[in-house]
Amino acid sequence: LYNEYYRYYTMNIIDIIQRNHFIKQLYPGGISNIAVVSFSTDLINFVLKVRTDTKPAIKIAKWGEWLTDYDIVEIELRNNYIKDISCSNWWNNTKCNCLIDIHDIGDDLKKIRFYSIIENWYLEIAVHSLTFQGCKVYLKSQEDYYAI
Repeated sequence: LYNEYYRYYTMNIIDIIQRNHFIKQLYPGGISNIAVVSFSTDLINFVLKVRTDTKPAIKIAKWGEWLTDYDIVEIELRNNYIKDISCSNWWNNTKCNCLIDIHDIGDDLKKIRFYSIIENWYLEIAVHSLTFQGCKVYLKSQEDYYAI
């Protein structure tokens, strides 16, 4: 499955996020259980929102209590240099947890592939890094998410 030009690394997405000090406090072992919520681009800037249902390692007072006030952390990431972007079957994305592969493709670029084999969709971007912009928390209730 992996193109011979890629060197595959077992890398967590947190490793390629700039300004990640807060994220590393929340998830010192890396971010797991990621769902891609949305992405947008004007071909210069890229905004990616991902969610995780993994409990943060530290308590954030303004967020309240885990499983009472929130059970989802949404993380907004940005980038202002996209080398390449590819997406297929985006309408199949039900915002459930997906798989992530990160490849070093040279020139300090990383190719990040978010995908679901079951739902048959993928989003692939080639960037130098992603920049942390902020977090929101939600309660997941049936099929919808509500901002707190």
